Amino acid sequence: MKGFKTVIFNATMGLIAIWKIYFPEQQMPVEAEVQQAVDVFWEIFSAVAVAGNIALRAVTKTPIFRKE
Repeated sequence: MKGFKTVIFNATMGLIAIWKIYFPEQQMPVEAEVQQAVDVFWEIFSAVAVAGNIALRAVTKTPIFRKE
């Protein structure tokens, strides 16, 4: 999985360039707006990950809180 950071960076820069072509009048977000969006994303991701882990654990051969 070598070079994945370069691919992600190039894809991000390409999306920004395409966005500026179609919406030239819009300004790029400031750092505080980006940080707020990242914080919200991680909060949602964390909640989904916890719920997913509990759901997956509950459907395994040994359900949660039970010992064989």
